[in-house]
Amino acid sequence: MSAPHRFDAFAARTAAQPPGVIAYLTAGDGGCAKTVAAMHGVEEGGASALELGVPHSDPVADGPVLQAAAARALRAGFRTRDLLTCLEQYRAEGGRLPIALFGYANVLAERATGDFYRALAEAGADALAIPDLPREEAEDVIASSEAAGLRMVFFVAPNTGESRLSAAAEASTAFLYAVARRGTTGNDTEFDAELSSYLGRVRRAAGSAPVAVGFGFSRAEQVRALQGRADHAVVGTALVRALEGVPVSEAGAVARTFLQSLRSQTPFPTTR
Repeated sequence: MSAPHRFDAFAARTAAQPPGVIAYLTAGDGGCAKTVAAMHGVEEGGASALELGVPHSDPVADGPVLQAAAARALRAGFRTRDLLTCLEQYRAEGGRLPIALFGYANVLAERATGDFYRALAEAGADALAIPDLPREEAEDVIASSEAAGLRMVFFVAPNTGESRLSAAAEASTAFLYAVARRGTTGNDTEFDAELSSYLGRVRRAAGSAPVAVGFGFSRAEQVRALQGRADHAVVGTALVRALEGVPVSEAGAVARTFLQSLRSQTPFPTTR
């Protein structure tokens, strides 16, 4: 009998349950120690999972805040071996959240080898989320990730057709990522009839599989608005902005307070 996977417990929510929060952090922004401290902080704050961004020099789906975070990590010399170190340290210190690595195809997909993916899994990663990898071109990645024990996250957008939506949902073994709107991360997302209709299509395609919605979520009322429409909100830009310039010694507390603010009526303080 195989060991349980950390994403096994990451199930779809009932309509009566509030949405969970998937916290996005850029690996190496401020150094590995700060990343690991923030990972523990969001876990303590009640995050349902982590998206750990793999720094890239041309992050096409990222807005300016996440682009700047990736650039800071790369300028400081962050490399793949450091990603493994961060994962290993978080797990060694008792970190339990399921982790999806968010990275681009020329970083994660072009290295779809058993050794590389096994190293990621052994270090503590649980899934791959590759926003620029179409389902039609993902067979090698799916095969290698499955062999290594990594699950997959595929992305859909408001202009995704029904056949591609169904294919992405079927192949998403961790969760299906619904991009809330066209464009890059960071701009605010507001709920309207178009977004509600789109999320209804995504929910029907996903069936009982969990659906996470990202791009433009930063406040508790936005997370609450997903109830009955999706299972989790992905919050990245606002969290990365909140941590910018924060010393390692305070990163865990800031991350914890930010996550708690998304799950309560208490707003996150705008000044520290």
